[in-house]
Amino acid sequence: MAPSTENYEPFRTTRWSLVMEAGKVQNPASDQALEGLYLIYWKPLYTFLRRSGYQPQDSQDLVQGLFYHLLQKRGFFQRADRSRGQFRSFLLGALKNFLADAKAKDAAIKRGGGATHLSLDFRSLEESICDSGTDDPAEEFDRRWAMTVLEEALRRLRTKAETRGQLQEHETVFAYISGKCGATTPRSMAEKLSVSEDAFKMKASRMRKALSLSCN
Repeated sequence: MAPSTENYEPFRTTRWSLVMEAGKVQNPASDQALEGLYLIYWKPLYTFLRRSGYQPQDSQDLVQGLFYHLLQKRGFFQRADRSRGQFRSFLLGALKNFLADAKAKDAAIKRGGGATHLSLDFRSLEESICDSGTDDPAEEFDRRWAMTVLEEALRRLRTKAETRGQLQEHETVFAYISGKCGATTPRSMAEKLSVSEDAFKMKASRMRKALSLSCN
């Protein structure tokens, strides 16, 4: 029997079910779907704005303002075509159009976004962004997106492991593949889990594969 891989399912980078749900009009679930998309995409969008030269507070207000704008125009999500490319590129295009609309942009900044303000850790994100716009904003958007996907994939894997009572296994395998445990061998890590070296290598290979697929 082939070893089970259910602990290491790849995280789907674009949750199209949320995109489709967000486009529905007069549906309570659509607001929840939009909030879900907001939580997934706010970091790349904020990073793009900061790299484009916007100040921290203006960037926060513009991210909030964009999603408030989309809340009023659900047809935007209905135009998203899965076969034509990545949703994050579609959303970045929406942000650029929003910025080009001076009236909407100024209104967003003046009213502090206008959208429901979620508890977002802008301060921690800001610490990783320098004030200068020397790096290409689009490249930074993609880089931050990849980091966000990896963080979410790791969070989900950890939650699954904790639910199954396998948190120690998860932490040990991740410490090994990330190099956080320093110079060590698969055999020594396998001994910590009381499994064979081959079994440990298989676990490490599955986690690497899941995280690699997540970032593609």
